[in-house]
Formats: sequence, C-alpha cells, structure tokens
Amino acid sequence: MELEVEAKLVAPSAAALARLPGAAESLGYHLGEPERVMVVDHYLDTEDLNLHRAGWALRLRDLGTRKLLTLKERVPPRDGIAKRREYEQEVHWDEDSGWAIPQDVLEGRLRDLLHDSSLAPLFLVRQDRTLFPLAADTGEWCEVALDRVAWEAAAGTETAFEAELELYRGDETWLRKVAEELRAELGWEPGAVSKYERGLALAGLAPSA
Repeated sequence: MELEVEAKLVAPSAAALARLPGAAESLGYHLGEPERVMVVDHYLDTEDLNLHRAGWALRLRDLGTRKLLTLKERVPPRDGIAKRREYEQEVHWDEDSGWAIPQDVLEGRLRDLLHDSSLAPLFLVRQDRTLFPLAADTGEWCEVALDRVAWEAAAGTETAFEAELELYRGDETWLRKVAEELRAELGWEPGAVSKYERGLALAGLAPSA
C-alpha cells in the first residue's frame, strides 16, 4: 500500500501550463530534468459500479512497454490536499485480451471487491505528461506532472490542463505551501475534482450513492 498525497492546480491553457516551471524557479525552488511520457488510462468497474460504491476507483495504465493496475481510494481533497490509499501492480495486458484481469492481483483486494462480477471499461483518459522533481533547500521534494488531458467516453470528449504535485519527501503542510505559492504566482484555480470523477460525470455514470 502507498498513501498518495497530492495537490492539484488547473491551468486555463496549454501555454499557461508551460509557465509553471519558470514560476517555481522564481519562487526559489529547484527543478530536475523533465521527462515527457504519453499515458493512456482505462478506468474499469462492474456494470453496477461495485468498486465505486465501495469507495474505490480502478485504473489500468498503459505506458507502452509497461502496464500498471492501480486501485485507488476515492477521497475528496481537504484544504487543497488529497490523501488517498492506493495499491499498484504491474500486469500483463493488451487490448486483445479484453478486461478479464485476474482477480487475485493486488493481493486479492480486487477479488474481494468484485464478488465474481466482470469488469468493463467506463471511460478513457489520454495524457501528455511532463514530469520533473521540484525541491526546496530544506530537503522536501515533490514530483510535478504537467498534464494535457483528454477524456473520452460514449457521451463525448473533454480536455483540460492540470498540474499535479505529488509529495515524496516532507509533509502535507509543505506541499500545501508550494501549491498556494504557485497559485498566487500564476493566478490558477485549485483542482477539486479528480480525473476519475470528471470522467465518470462525462460518461453519465455517477451513481446516486
């Protein structure tokens, strides 16, 4: 298990998103070398949304040479910080194999939640990500993801530009400080909705309970 601690900011455009590294350096933070990755995320659940109702989201991430299955707790952010339990495992998968994912993955947690129900795709998220570390002189650091995001569902498509800051060393007070400083410098809004929740709404699948 890992505990993901994350802050999110929403940029008005791709050009605005590209301003974040310069803003961070002007605030005195140190940035590492950027890495660009293309990500395709398939979000899955049962026909009755058993995982959603139990408080979890299931994501199959296609990174080309690697496929990662992640079970993530659905917890809304508080004071600009989202803290979620997540379980992740590398799996063997390709589109020809469909969604018959072995239920003994993730130490059996998926089997316990599905109760023998089959998985099906809910929606798809494509991301063009630029990743780099952001560090303070005092030793804290987080990974920044500048995301150009496209959601695809039967109901249509949506796009957005988001920056996610995931904590790796330090505490959430420091992460909140970094996010608030960047917000003030850039004039952006905090991100209060996860990619999963936005995709679910686009697909018209959000249950009443």
